[in-house]
Amino acid sequence: MLQPHQLRVIAEKRDLEIKAKALSDFIGNNPMFDKLDPAEQERLKEQNDVMWKYCEILDQRILSFAGSLSDDISTPGLPFSDALALLKSGKRLTRKGWHGQGMFVFLVPGITFKVNRPPLMGIFPEGTEINYLGHIDIKTLNGNIGVWTPSAADLLAEDWGVHGIPQQ
Repeated sequence: MLQPHQLRVIAEKRDLEIKAKALSDFIGNNPMFDKLDPAEQERLKEQNDVMWKYCEILDQRILSFAGSLSDDISTPGLPFSDALALLKSGKRLTRKGWHGQGMFVFLVPGITFKVNRPPLMGIFPEGTEINYLGHIDIKTLNGNIGVWTPSAADLLAEDWGVHGIPQQ
């Protein structure tokens, strides 16, 4: 189970990201920003940079928590924004709302390779080096694997956990 201090870090990161996004939006999209004194504009930009750096540090800490999870402990329901850090660390994720039916999502990292078979040979000449972008796949109820795009309900759900680890 994630420890109380780890849960606080996840909550802190979620709250900080909301504030950093709001400040980024103010700087980039609010005409009032342009009316501020140039020195104040610079301070706000510096503050925003520091906030995003702080988010990155919290992300690294959260990723390190994933390494401490084992198969015999529970994980609480997490919002998707926090579960995404675990996904990026290589964990398989599931939703409590999927009722333990063996469904989970996982990250397929990007890769660079040379085209050597259809259908890509119909698009690119053989031997062309392409970048295959990373994406998220899902193992479905019937055992198939496919590309997965989260629904609005998935993004807003707070019942995410690591597949294979019982949820509380």
